[in-house]
Amino acid sequence: DDYVSRTYVNAEGRIVYLFIAYYLSQRSGKTLHSPQNCLPGAGWEIVQRGNLHLPDNAKINDFTIAKENDRMITFYWYQGRGRVEASEYWDKIYGVQDAVFKNRTDAALVRVMVDSSDKPGVEEVQRKTALDFINQVRPELSRFIPN
Repeated sequence: DDYVSRTYVNAEGRIVYLFIAYYLSQRSGKTLHSPQNCLPGAGWEIVQRGNLHLPDNAKINDFTIAKENDRMITFYWYQGRGRVEASEYWDKIYGVQDAVFKNRTDAALVRVMVDSSDKPGVEEVQRKTALDFINQVRPELSRFIPN
């Protein structure tokens, strides 16, 4: 039902890309879909995949993707109905449960990306830039994504 796609630049000039897609009600043909499907569909290759536990023990996806000479560090998660979830499968399971018991199917996909490269040290700096951004933005998300 709504989305935001923004580019942020920190004091050191490092760029962070934020994308949030929000659905007030998910139903057939109108649901969140996994970046694991849409990014390869747009020509990106997933070269590394994993999960990351944040300080509050929330688990998010941690991917590196590549397309031609570009590399991006990509973090994403599903958020809504009081949960942060890395797995699209568990998000769907909780979505069915919440539809039955809470009469709610709203949810958001939150994705944070930064440029990367094969140059020594660049990936570590960019990863820290993205995680610093995530730690700043996550407390604000509950103002916009209903718990």
